[in-house]
Amino acid sequence: MIPNQNWWRRTSRAGKSGQKSENALPASPLTSQPLAENTMIKKQELRDRAVDAIDILNDLMNEIMTGVEVYNHYLVKHKAGIISFDGMASAQRLCFTSIFLALNKIREFNRRYLRIVPEYYRVSLKELQDIIVERGIPDYRDHCIGHIWDSSANQPVKHSEVNRRLSVIIGGKTVDFLNWLHITGKTETVAGILEAVRDALMTEYSVGHDEIIDR
Repeated sequence: MIPNQNWWRRTSRAGKSGQKSENALPASPLTSQPLAENTMIKKQELRDRAVDAIDILNDLMNEIMTGVEVYNHYLVKHKAGIISFDGMASAQRLCFTSIFLALNKIREFNRRYLRIVPEYYRVSLKELQDIIVERGIPDYRDHCIGHIWDSSANQPVKHSEVNRRLSVIIGGKTVDFLNWLHITGKTETVAGILEAVRDALMTEYSVGHDEIIDR
């Protein structure tokens, strides 16, 4: 914590050797009171930010988990002949849109909250952000989710372009991509990492579940 300027000026009056100046004020509980109050305020501000971060992580984790589980639910029905190809394609578009939006928000989360995350988990979040960018998820959001018009080509966004970008993101089998996102009970997934960071923040700042639910 960086002390305020008045505190710094007050202590800097001491001699260079560390000895007290003849004009230095005697120690008093009153002189340390503003510093103690500032420390309490800073701790409360950090805790408030931690509560915000926990709430956001909880939402992102659930959006990714739900997207994967709903997709798998529709896939089972499609393979059983209950849902048509067009119906499955629509379900995939809906689920992947939700998942990609959540993944892209991780980048914004890092910009806003990474510094209050326990150091052990910062590397995981940074690596996750690099993978998200490398897979082209931000570009997909900008070109295929947020707009109907490709300004660089001066034409509507075509299905072939959407599918090309989607293939880059998935990078192979869809099941492998989904397993990277979420497998129930597995911690080495995107959802698992977000859950671990959320739980670490709750422990670090002594935040209860009711503080998130009752916001």
